[in-house]
Amino acid sequence: MKIVLAPDSFKECLTAAQVARAMAQAVQEACPSARIIRMPLADGGEGTLEVLVPALGASLREVTVSDPLGRPVRARYGVAGETAIIEVAQACGLSLLRPQERHPLVTSSRGVGELLVAAYTEGCRHFLVGLGGSAICDGGAGMMAVPGIRNLTSLELLCDVDAPFVGPTGAARVFAPQKGASPEEVEMLETRMLSLAARMQEETGVDVRQMPGAGAAGGLGGALMAYLGARMVSSRAPVW
Repeated sequence: MKIVLAPDSFKECLTAAQVARAMAQAVQEACPSARIIRMPLADGGEGTLEVLVPALGASLREVTVSDPLGRPVRARYGVAGETAIIEVAQACGLSLLRPQERHPLVTSSRGVGELLVAAYTEGCRHFLVGLGGSAICDGGAGMMAVPGIRNLTSLELLCDVDAPFVGPTGAARVFAPQKGASPEEVEMLETRMLSLAARMQEETGVDVRQMPGAGAAGGLGGALMAYLGARMVSSRAPVW
């Protein structure tokens, strides 16, 4: 008997690889003769790096970047030739904050920009960016303030949501409550996101307000598509 185990991560608990290992142990105990194939999956959030690094034959790098509150944190990324594998949750993930620290009115995506620039400085020119598991709703403003970020080209965004930048199904109204925002703060964030969208359109000519996927990772998707010409790729599709 062949059994394929293909779990995603258990948010803020176990990565997909850890879930697959636990499942494999249980199956082996129940059915010792089974042939077990572990194929952990990822949706762009936590664990995406862990899944893609072995799949693409990449090696890991580690650098110090800013966490969502501006504190130093060690973050990893993968390198396969000139391709970098970036998981935004490494730099601005919800798991980096204690519950009482989750406050999307003040958290920043700056660490994501620092992570991308670190990979660019190493020589990477193509970027696979997993969007998910973030603690932010800053529309990518922190990321875009990092020196050197606008040098990047050839970005593919790996994501399993098609939320627009603003509106009833946008970044603030759907995802900010999960990141600690009160109803009043959600409306403040929505106003800020509308202002950011207007600025993006003025500076780039790209209207991200209703663009599918632009609301991913607190609006990082929109900023990356508008300013850096990134292409959205469903995490349901293979990237290798």
